[in-house]
Amino acid sequence: MSERCPYCGGDIEINHDDGYGYSEYEIHQQECGNCGKSFAFTTSSVIYYHLKKADCLNDGEHSYQETITYPRRYTKLKCLQCGDEKPLPDERPYLINGEDRATSGAIGQP
Repeated sequence: MSERCPYCGGDIEINHDDGYGYSEYEIHQQECGNCGKSFAFTTSSVIYYHLKKADCLNDGEHSYQETITYPRRYTKLKCLQCGDEKPLPDERPYLINGEDRATSGAIGQP
């Protein structure tokens, strides 16, 4: 994000090397690459919330879907409404003789 120097009006790119300048409630300093004058700046963050219904938290049913992972043995079930996760049931169709299809060379792996 480009800002303007408070002295010369030139374009300034705030330097955040090594995380510098991100702390809120602090006054940071930087030098203008155009006019050479130093200036001070503060940082503020904005947080947005996106609200949605989660009927499963209110006596409704969870909408579980398998996560997409590789290798497949790390797949879980995750609710699309509330984000709850649980392991797959004991029947693991993606395993052949206890081996992950993705590494066993099986055809038609999910």
